Order: sequence, then C-alpha cells, then structure tokens
Amino acid sequence: MELSGPDPDIHVDVDLMILDYLLCMTLESILSAGQVRSEEKGEHNSIDSSIATIYAFKRLIPDPALIPEDIHTKLKILELADEIRRCASPAEILRDYVPLCRSRYPRRRWVGVACQLIAQGAITAAKEPGITLREGLNTHIAMTETSPNEERMRNATTQITSYFEPPPDTPLDAHIRRISTNLTPARLRQELFNTLLDIMKTQDPPILVQLERGKLAGLSRAETQQLKERAGIR
Repeated sequence: MELSGPDPDIHVDVDLMILDYLLCMTLESILSAGQVRSEEKGEHNSIDSSIATIYAFKRLIPDPALIPEDIHTKLKILELADEIRRCASPAEILRDYVPLCRSRYPRRRWVGVACQLIAQGAITAAKEPGITLREGLNTHIAMTETSPNEERMRNATTQITSYFEPPPDTPLDAHIRRISTNLTPARLRQELFNTLLDIMKTQDPPILVQLERGKLAGLSRAETQQLKERAGIR
C-alpha cells in the first residue's frame, strides 16, 4: 500500500486505523498463545509492549466519542484477555466478562463459565476473615446483575441463582465447592479464551486490511476510495 501526503484534518482517522490494526494483531497473539500453551518469557514481554503501545495510541484520540463501537469492543476484549493471561482474580474477570458477553454472546454459552467464576470467586472471598461462603456467593452473583429493565440479564441472573440452589440434603457450601471443580483452572482459561475468540469473529477486520480490499464496513467502494484519497493512501 503506497502512502502520499494525507489530508492534515484526518490525523485522528489515521491514528484509529493504526490503533485498530495493533489491537487485532495483539489479540491474535494473546488468544493464539492462550489456546495452546503458556507464554514464553520473551513472548510475554513482547505482548506487554504491544499492549502499552495500544494504550499510547488510544491516548492520542482527543475525544473517546470518536472511537468506533467496533474498536471499543476490541479494547474491552483486550482488557479481559490481559486479565486472563495475568491470572487475575475470578472477581476481576467476572466484572468484565459478564458485560462483554451479555451484549455479544449467546446466554447459553457464557452463563456456565460465569457460574464457574462465581463459585471460584466465592471460595476465594471466603478465605478472608469474617466472610462466609454464602456471602461470597451473593457478592459475586450481584456482579452479574444489571438494570432491571434489561430482561435478558434478569433472565441470566435468575438462571445463575437457580444454578447455585443445592439439591435436597446437600449443604450450600458443599454444593458450591463441587461446582468449583467442574472445570480445572487450565480448562476454565481455555473456555474464557474460546469466548473471546468467538466474539472477535463477529468484529470487523482491521481497517487497514479493509482498505487494502477496497471496501470499509458500512461504506461503499466509492466512499472507501474517497477516504483512502483523503488519507493519502493509493
């Protein structure tokens, strides 16, 4: 792709193109590594550097409202992927996992993983003095709640609450601990990355790749060509 002198008024557009490209490339590295193995030290440092560069480009955008929804979603995916690769606490992951999934992923496919995070988070919370397993459970279930006007999420929270109701003659603590062993840590990590991979498949390809193909999502080929000319891309 050949560059000429860009229109000086579209620096933000160019920064967004670069930000989008870096996001897609970095997410591909994180999700691919997360699917097959733990990161090597050099690879870990390289991904850390890429993430720092992404946030540096994000700061170049003068107004967050200028960032397209597709890139916002990719930034949310990156934040969650980074938490998973750093082995953040179940509560940290849950806070970002549920809002992302509830708008982008079928409920039947994310609620089970959310329940696993809730169970593991409740057990972790109960290790703190003065906190019972039931209190830890209630706290983590509350993280899945949202506006009462959102029927889909009310249904999801109801489903999650029902999931933690123990069978007859089974103590709640024993029920929660059994649920927490349904997935090993490695399997849970893989399921989380699987979710992010599926969500990424619903997003647009990098803007620069779309430009190479001659058509941006939401624009005609003629409109795309006009944008390329404004950006100084031939």
